[in-house]
Amino acid sequence: MPRCETGSFEIDDTRVAYTVQRSARRRRTIALYVDSGGVRVLAPARTGLAALQALLRERTGWIARRLAWLRLQRPAETARPLIHDDAAFFQGESLPVRVTRDPARPSGCVLDQGTITMNVALPEIAGEALREEVRLELLLWYKRQARRVFRERLDHWEERLGVTYRRVIVASPTRRWGSCNARNDIRLNWRLMLAPPDLLDYVAAHELCHVLHKDHSRRFWDCLNRVMPDCKARRQRLRSWECGAKED
Repeated sequence: MPRCETGSFEIDDTRVAYTVQRSARRRRTIALYVDSGGVRVLAPARTGLAALQALLRERTGWIARRLAWLRLQRPAETARPLIHDDAAFFQGESLPVRVTRDPARPSGCVLDQGTITMNVALPEIAGEALREEVRLELLLWYKRQARRVFRERLDHWEERLGVTYRRVIVASPTRRWGSCNARNDIRLNWRLMLAPPDLLDYVAAHELCHVLHKDHSRRFWDCLNRVMPDCKARRQRLRSWECGAKED
């Protein structure tokens, strides 16, 4: 029977527990997994503790990203594949996705000349684990892009409307495209990065109108119509997107 051990290490002042399972068979490599069950290390029977700890230190950044993603994951994010037929939507366009496996470069995505190139710097993973890692890197890339693009579009419509919002939050709601609270914090669904830019603009302007009018009164719609005369048409198109979310 394989032997199991437990331990912990530190990531950003937080103790993270891990389990080591030593194989009784002739395993020659160390494999590292982070899933809903926690951090797991599969190692050859004679691997020393120093080697295991060195691997964990080396992969700290990757482990932290995986743990953060698992905390943020929502049912809406697993409703449909982000990648279909080796392509993914970005701002309304279906772009080819190219996966590379270069351990000398960090994992991550780059958009270049209409292609999303993704490097997975983990040579030991394959099959379902590789597919999950590809999805994770794409999801993290969408959220990084969202932080930049959401702020740009909100700043644009903020000036047009003559209002001021407090901050933007990239969110993962299951039923909303966006919301504006009493403190004028605006939350926008990261899946808006898949939609055409004019639909993102509709949600951004919609939520900024809530800075002035916290309901959907006639005054609210007059405010939105003033800066976006085709807002009703954009609203209808937004409803066709698969997330099942709605503006608030």
